[in-house]
Amino acid sequence: VSGAISSIDLTANTFMVDGRTFTASPENTVGAKLSELQEGDTVRVEFSEEDAASGKSPINAMVLEKE
Repeated sequence: VSGAISSIDLTANTFMVDGRTFTASPENTVGAKLSELQEGDTVRVEFSEEDAASGKSPINAMVLEKE
């Protein structure tokens, strides 16, 4: 999914894009670090469709790239 970050919570390592809440772990998320991004930045997020379909939130972001 691609879109603008609407909110970031560095304490919880979460961010929201396109109405979905994602988590970006420094240990297992490839790409940009959440601390380097700001609300309004456009990003591309790769995640497991299985995670998204499970309904659990936040969804684990596997790849986070600034566009």
